Amino acid sequence: MKKTTKSKKITAKEAADLAAETALLEAEVPFSPDVSVSGRYPTLERLKTGLFSLDSALSYKGNLGLPLRVFIELYGYTNSGKSTLAYFVSGKVASAFNKTTISVADLEYADTQQYLPRATGMGGFKGKIKMMDLSEDDGKPIPHERVLMNLVKSLYFNDDVGAIIWDSIGATQSRAQMQTLFDPKGEFGQSFMGKKPFLVGQVVDAISLSLQTRSSTATAIALNHVHQVIGGRGHTTPGGERKGFLAGARLMIWRGEAFYENDEDPGSRPIGFLVNGQVEKLRFGGPGRKFQYFIVPGYGVHEGVSAMFDAFDLTFRLKKKKINVPYMTAERGTRVKLDGKGLGFLKKDLLTYAADGKRRKFYPFEEIIARFTEDVERGVIGIDELENEDGLSTDQDVETNEED
Repeated sequence: MKKTTKSKKITAKEAADLAAETALLEAEVPFSPDVSVSGRYPTLERLKTGLFSLDSALSYKGNLGLPLRVFIELYGYTNSGKSTLAYFVSGKVASAFNKTTISVADLEYADTQQYLPRATGMGGFKGKIKMMDLSEDDGKPIPHERVLMNLVKSLYFNDDVGAIIWDSIGATQSRAQMQTLFDPKGEFGQSFMGKKPFLVGQVVDAISLSLQTRSSTATAIALNHVHQVIGGRGHTTPGGERKGFLAGARLMIWRGEAFYENDEDPGSRPIGFLVNGQVEKLRFGGPGRKFQYFIVPGYGVHEGVSAMFDAFDLTFRLKKKKINVPYMTAERGTRVKLDGKGLGFLKKDLLTYAADGKRRKFYPFEEIIARFTEDVERGVIGIDELENEDGLSTDQDVETNEED
C-alpha cells in the first residue's frame, strides 16, 4: 500500500511574509553607487584603425579601437611586421587628429626613410616625419639618452606631433656602454647590469607622463624584440619589467601566411604577407585575443586586403557559431566570392593587384567590415560570441589552386 504524505499548510502570517519577500526581490534594482568623481584626469579615448580584428582584439565592452594616450609595446621576431604596423597606426592617429608630424628614433639604423612615407601614408597620414639625429655634425654618435630625450620632448612640447616611434628598445644602449666603445683603452666584457632597464624605465616614465598631460591626443609606440626565457617556458623582451607595468597595451607579432609570384620558387617576388598577433596585455579590457593584418611589401599595411581576410575569418566563425549575419558571406576557395559573386583568384587577380598599393577591388570587403563594426558597437553582435578557443579561425579548409 502506497504511503501518502500531506502537504504542510502555511499560516496566513507566513503567506504574508513570503509575499512581502517576493515583492522586495522583484523590486530590487542592480547596484548603482552614489559616488561622483572629479579632478583633472584624461578620459580614455580609442581610435578605430580600420583593421577590424585588431580593433576588436583591443576592445572593451563593445568599445572598439586602439587606446590612446598610453604607451604601447609591439614586439616579435625580426621581420615579423611590427615596424610596419607601428608606422600604419601612427599615421592613422596623426591623421585622425590633424597632426602634421610623426617623430621617429631609429636606433637600429634600419634605413627606413624611403619606406616610412608610404607605410605611414597607407594610414592616411600627410605631413612630415622627423627622424631624431643620431650623430653630431662631426659624425660622432649622439648618446641614446639624448636621442630619446629629444624624442620625448618632441611629444611633450610640440603639439603638431601626433605620434612617436621608438625603434627599438632592444637596440637602446646606455651611455656607459657607448663610452666603452669610444675609449681607446676600452674592452669588451665589462658588466653594465641594470643600466639599460634603468634607462628604459626613465624613458617610459617620461613618455607616459607626456601622453597624459599634453593638451591634445597622441600615441607612443615602442618596438622590441623577443627571446625565450632561459631555463623556463614562454618568452620575454629586453628592457626590464617597468615598461611592462606602464604599458597600456603589449602586442606580440609573428609572420603568418606568405604569398609569392611563384609559390614553387621562394626566391620569386613576394606579393604579400599575412601577419598574426596576440594581445598579451590590455589595461582597458583583457589579454588573449588574436588579430591579423596584411602587408604589401614596399607599401605597408593594406586595409582592403586585411578587410578581405577578416571577412573570410568572420564568415567562418559566424557559420561555426550558427549566428546569422546575412551580409557576411565571404568565401576563400579556388575563387574568392562575396555574396555568391566571384571576384577572381585570390593571388592572381586580387593580391597581385594589391601589390601596387591599389584598393578599389577591396571596397566591397571594407564596406561589409564597416557595417559589421557598426553592428558590434550597437550591441547587435557581441564580440565574445565570436571568440574561438584558438583565436582566429586558422583551421578553415582552404583551396589555393589557381589554375584556369
